[in-house]
Amino acid sequence: MNGSVSNGATSSFRLPGSFGHNRSGGRRPYNFSLVAQEQNSALDARSYSLAGNEGAKPTYNNYTGGITVGGPLRIPHVLRDGPYFFAQYTWHRVSTAATTSALVPTAAERAGDLSGQTAATGQPLVIYDPVTGQPYANNKVPVIPQAQALLNLYPLPNVAGNRRYNFQLPLLSSSHIDAGNLHMDKSIDTKNQLRGSFNFSSTRTSGNNLFGFTDTERILGHHGNVDWLHSFNQRLRLDLGYDFSRLATTDVPYWQNRADISGSAGIQGNSRVPVDWGPPTLSFSGGSGIAELTDGISAHNRNETNKVSASLSWNHSGHNLAFGFDFRRQQFNYLVDLHGNRDKQEQRLRQRFRSGGLSDWCS
Repeated sequence: MNGSVSNGATSSFRLPGSFGHNRSGGRRPYNFSLVAQEQNSALDARSYSLAGNEGAKPTYNNYTGGITVGGPLRIPHVLRDGPYFFAQYTWHRVSTAATTSALVPTAAERAGDLSGQTAATGQPLVIYDPVTGQPYANNKVPVIPQAQALLNLYPLPNVAGNRRYNFQLPLLSSSHIDAGNLHMDKSIDTKNQLRGSFNFSSTRTSGNNLFGFTDTERILGHHGNVDWLHSFNQRLRLDLGYDFSRLATTDVPYWQNRADISGSAGIQGNSRVPVDWGPPTLSFSGGSGIAELTDGISAHNRNETNKVSASLSWNHSGHNLAFGFDFRRQQFNYLVDLHGNRDKQEQRLRQRFRSGGLSDWCS
């Protein structure tokens, strides 16, 4: 609705001059909004404990916010009648808590005393020396230095009275997300129009495990496009566009560039590159239930796409005909550990794949 400055100006029912889009002074309307939200864990229930022991409850705050603004772009003495724009920015600071239960080696087992082990049938378990084939006396197994170095990474039990779980820890993970987008639209004349957009997203996450390892991940994405629309007449229209997108992902394990756990323990066969430092993955079979020792894998991947497109649409007598083409150049760049199990070799995978048009090739 537009207010009037002359119709019924002397009437008590007249509309104010700034009502609706009828702004005094030639000003144009702008839209603006601001949203903010905060959440606290004070009233959250405790996480369910598989070990049956209520531990400490982590405290955290979650924040969410956003701001939007839109309207015609005008810069005094520089740009009098610019494009219409819409911009938005949002941010999230989110944390989640969960109670993790696991089975870890006891103090006796760390010293090689496995006399308390039983088979699935409940009978005492007999452990044999793999070299001689004879059983160990009293099931006491010598602990080699390499094994002792990895045992030191395990936490000590903190829960008693449960055969399946003897360790419990509340774990807190967090994620920070920032995202924004900008859209602009400008009609040059009755036959030509320009429009474009740009958006980005940045995500940073961190997660802990029961060993105290904190792995992080960063994801950064960009996307932008610009289009020119030209109308030859009421029936024929041309659309030319350019599109760009890029996504980069970086995974940083806890031990990267921190300490060469395998090298210090004298373990051979894995990578010695600082970004691959850390313990080897240990998995236990046979129903022992011992928690798996593991850390993240370092990676840095970057994918990029450039696209040029053209389309022509024609309308006649109720029929619509559209045809066009697009050309794309794509890159897939990966940097991950491929041969970490080779003795004293630093093998890294570096691959770059490109594709253009309908033909694919790689190097």
